[in-house]
Amino acid sequence: MTNDPVIELKQLVISDIINTPGIIELIDPSKIEAGEELIYEHIYPFNRVPPIEEEAKTYITIKADVLSNYMTNQLFKDCNIVVRAITHQDNMRVGDGRGATRIDLIGEEIVKLFARKTFGVSRLELLSSFETAVDYKHPCRVLTFQTQHVKERSCGR
Repeated sequence: MTNDPVIELKQLVISDIINTPGIIELIDPSKIEAGEELIYEHIYPFNRVPPIEEEAKTYITIKADVLSNYMTNQLFKDCNIVVRAITHQDNMRVGDGRGATRIDLIGEEIVKLFARKTFGVSRLELLSSFETAVDYKHPCRVLTFQTQHVKERSCGR
């Protein structure tokens, strides 16, 4: 394991996503047992822009940013994690009767998975969830989480 909070957080997020059947089912039901094979095929540890393609595929991208100087304060690592659920426009409809789009359902699953999850001594809090488009064929849901650091009080105060 690494001491870099960016790498560590991305590894944590990817591990949790590939071990969540509800998310994998929404990405590609035929890949439910794929596990780590999904990495760099459907799940990317960077902000990948999907190619304009004929095949309708779904992706999740993960971006992490350090917001404070973690080199001088090893106890608290303030980070943002941005998770994008991207799908080809032809793949938006789920067709299971829930009446929601694929990216909205993936977003809902990710929020359930990461809302208030502990990272080190910090908890992930959902800052925003919005819909946008990567390009004219790929709508996406963008979820931003931030760690909330715990400030220790001095002894006796």
